[in-house]
Order: sequence, then structure tokens, then C-alpha cells
Amino acid sequence: MPILFLICVLLAQQTLAFPNQHRVNRELSPYLRAGRDARSGSYQIPNTVQNGTSKARFDVPTPETTLDAETLFNLDAPQIDPINSSVFDWWYFDAVSNTNPDDSLVIAFFTSSMDAFPFLDANEPSILNVWLWASFANGTHYEDSLPATVATVTGADGVEINSSGNWSPKGFSWNALTEDQLKYEIIIASEKLPVEGRLTLTSRAPYHLPCGIQAERSQLEIAPHIGWVNLIPDAVGEVDLKIHGSTLRFRGPGYHDKVVI
Repeated sequence: MPILFLICVLLAQQTLAFPNQHRVNRELSPYLRAGRDARSGSYQIPNTVQNGTSKARFDVPTPETTLDAETLFNLDAPQIDPINSSVFDWWYFDAVSNTNPDDSLVIAFFTSSMDAFPFLDANEPSILNVWLWASFANGTHYEDSLPATVATVTGADGVEINSSGNWSPKGFSWNALTEDQLKYEIIIASEKLPVEGRLTLTSRAPYHLPCGIQAERSQLEIAPHIGWVNLIPDAVGEVDLKIHGSTLRFRGPGYHDKVVI
């Protein structure tokens, strides 16, 4: 958590250096509406940096004290319009073994340029990247990333409104397996890395918003120009992966959040 806090502070300073490039927008932005199929709830995000002022959605309608399925999807949906060089959106998932903390896994789906998130590959022009970090009980560490051509975030499957994302065609995707988004499955089928398997998170704690659920509208801004949603603050995580032929399999605490800057 201290490392994440440091990253947020650094990026907040960088974002504030672009005051005309980053504005708060209370409603769903025109870009996201245009990129969303109203019937299927699907957003498609291009892989290139877009020009112009980005608009960030830092609050959502919450007419009830209990969040319905559509509101939960909106919390996990893209919140930036468009992705210019000063902003980023991410979907972060992790798990660590409850028997040996040296077994761990982190998967992060980015829509960001290197200028906005300086820890990304400076030589990669695509703003759609998936990063994988893994550690093994024997002390081995593995990390790699892949750029995607297009990212699709979908919030409807028939009558359900479940969050899902696919960074295509690189073999990384996530799916909320239940309408209340208390269970997620992150699937990896990458021949290029090569990595294959899945991470499953089953929530065992209620979701967190920066200021809780408020009447009519709830705030997502945890600090100036930083939005945060913690849909799974604590979960039972189950990892079953093959990474370059080595098996990473464990069960332990898991986590999922979303950060917008």
C-alpha cells in the first residue's frame, strides 16, 4: 500500500501540471456514450493517445443505499474521456498465498501513456497494456507486459449487467461472474509470454467508496484529480497458472480496485 500511495502522489503532481487537460465531468461523457452500445453496455477503447481535454467522472448516481447491478458496473467501467497523455485508467487485481507470501500474483489492465504512468514501457506506443507480476516460493520472480490493439469493457450479458474486460488480441480478460460483482475471474491465455491459467477472486468484504454511499450521488475522488473504487477490498483468491512451464498455484487473500487519474 505505501508503494501505491507513492505512485498516486507522484501521478497527482504530474496530472496537476496539465490543468487544461483534465476536467471533472459529472455525467457520462460524450466520448464514452459514443463508444458505448446502449443495448449491450459495451465500451471500446482505441490504443492510441487522443488529443484534447480529458474528462473524468468522479461521481456516480446512487439513488439507493444499496448499489444495484448497473451502478456496480458503472463503478468498474471506464471513467476517462478520452485518454490523452496526462491521464490514466486501470483495473488492478492481486492475490498472495496464505501459506507462503513469496507466492503472489498481480495483474493490471492499463489505459495509459508512459507520460501519465511513467513505470510503463517508454518504447511502447499503445496505451492499452496488461502487466503481469508473479513471484514463486523458490524466490523466482517474473514480470512482463503486452500491448493490446483494442480494449473492450462490457457491462451487459443478456439480462445481467456484469463487468468484463478484454484486452484484445493478447489473451488477457476479466469477468465478474455474478451480477453483484462479488466474484471475478481473470483469464490469461497468452502464447507470446507464454502464460496460461486464471485468478479467481470471491469477495468476503463489502465494497468501499472514498466517502461511502451518499444520498443521490456518491463521490469517487479520494484526493484532487484521483478517483478510486475498491470493489473487492478482501477476497478469497485462487491462482492456477503456468508461467513459462512453471506452475504457480495457491489460495490466499485477494484484492481488486480501480484508479482514475
